[in-house]
Amino acid sequence: MVFITCLLVNLCTLAGVACFGCKVKPSAVDKGILAFLYGSACGALLACAFFLILPEALHMIGEDYEGEVESTWRWGTAILAGFITPVFFFLA
Repeated sequence: MVFITCLLVNLCTLAGVACFGCKVKPSAVDKGILAFLYGSACGALLACAFFLILPEALHMIGEDYEGEVESTWRWGTAILAGFITPVFFFLA
């Protein structure tokens, strides 16, 4: 089941690369298909961040502090700052 799911995610990513490689204009693609491709790419990036990078970050920050509370609030603050910082850059 995991192999099939990974294959589907990689095919969605490959579809975006194929459209870029074939110089397909976004205006020539149906809006539903384009939304699916954008959503799949966004989902793949978020899944990578949440399932691979963030647990490792929590493990790494936990090595520097003794208490669980000390490492957890720093980790949570860094995650929330990572989500809100692009909004400030966009609004500025």
